[in-house]
Amino acid sequence: MFEEILWMFSVETQVGWLRVEGNQYFVTSAAFEYVRPEADFGQCVLKEKAIKQTLAYLEGHQHEFDLPLMTRGSDFQHRVWVQLADIPAGQTRTYGEIASRLGSSPRAVGNACRKNPVAVIVPCHRVVSANGIGGYAGHTAGQHLSVKAWLLQHEA
Repeated sequence: MFEEILWMFSVETQVGWLRVEGNQYFVTSAAFEYVRPEADFGQCVLKEKAIKQTLAYLEGHQHEFDLPLMTRGSDFQHRVWVQLADIPAGQTRTYGEIASRLGSSPRAVGNACRKNPVAVIVPCHRVVSANGIGGYAGHTAGQHLSVKAWLLQHEA
């Protein structure tokens, strides 16, 4: 019941399309795509709230989201995502710092970041390696890193 996608919208950014999906109660997905997604569909109060907050974020007026989320993942992934949500805009944490807080390894934290279904809203881009920017969406090179670099610069 809660997992059915009832609405979707996409916003073009400098680094691709940010596609956001949800149902009547929750935002269930937010991810960057590099080709224009299919047409927006569906209407509900939550979609309008998500559009408003996403546009405010992209225009630089707001860097935090206040949207109900439904994310599927392991207990560990959820613990990592809570840590991500606590990183203020304009700041970063290393994979190692988060791993230390959770009694885990940096690689495990990176894997949980890669599985984050609501990128930007839960800011996995604010997690960097000890020696550089790290990866984004499971990639360590290419267009994905351009997205991460742009998000970090946008929030700086």
